[in-house]
Amino acid sequence: MVQKPLQYLHVSLWEFDKKIRRGGDTAQTRMQFIHECINGKLPLIGVGNLFTADQILAAYETGWAEFIALGKTVMINPHIATQIREGREDEIETQLDPTRADRYGLPDTLWEFASSGTQAWLPPVKDKEWNPVDI
Repeated sequence: MVQKPLQYLHVSLWEFDKKIRRGGDTAQTRMQFIHECINGKLPLIGVGNLFTADQILAAYETGWAEFIALGKTVMINPHIATQIREGREDEIETQLDPTRADRYGLPDTLWEFASSGTQAWLPPVKDKEWNPVDI
């Protein structure tokens, strides 16, 4: 891939720090392995169930990714960057509140999926068991 005219590589994982399962050192994380393979030839963007400011900072501080992306977290906290910048980390939610559709600004169909708590690829929902996929 580093031979291709790419400007960056975006890797979405279920867990940012998920270990390699096969085909490499199983004590090493997938993100670390990818970072070493591209060897600084292009920026790496990493994402993977980072819900709190501490988790986001810890992921960034590994040095495995030049940029950290947020998916589910932004659905729960549309203003997370502002919350962190202003030191309001205590306001960051880690689960959707199914009684607060107005807070999130999601389209109706996406809200129906998200608030059901049945889709592993969507954020956890308050008072519902969340079963993220382990791949």
